[in-house]
Amino acid sequence: MITCNTGMMQVIQKMMENETEFFLTGSRAFGTSTVKSDFDFFTEHSTSTIVFLENLGFTKLDKYYGDDEDVELFDSRTVTVYRWWGYREGQVDVQFVKNVGVKIDAQAWINRLLKKNRTINYLSINRATWELAYLMIVDLS
Repeated sequence: MITCNTGMMQVIQKMMENETEFFLTGSRAFGTSTVKSDFDFFTEHSTSTIVFLENLGFTKLDKYYGDDEDVELFDSRTVTVYRWWGYREGQVDVQFVKNVGVKIDAQAWINRLLKKNRTINYLSINRATWELAYLMIVDLS
């Protein structure tokens, strides 16, 4: 069961009701979340979706400044990232990607890798892992 505050759930509910399709990623998609985990999504890059998220209170993350976890959100297929941050409530991150289909396939590849090798866990998945997944599904196919 997912538990989080009302404000965050309202934001996520509005996202799900929007015409834009948002795909779950991160620890919640990889099955390693805790009650304190944030929510990570990705979607196709579009100006209308950016405006929609800004109206919900999301702000653009700077690609070059921030802590290591923020920088890891930017892989070669990510255009930009927006974050909703609730005081003591947690956060919701949305990655805008160049090609949703490629990101979906890469995430599936990483999930298969996690299931085959139990020594790999979500915490070891980083930008390099995503780049390898892209290489495996796009460049070698």
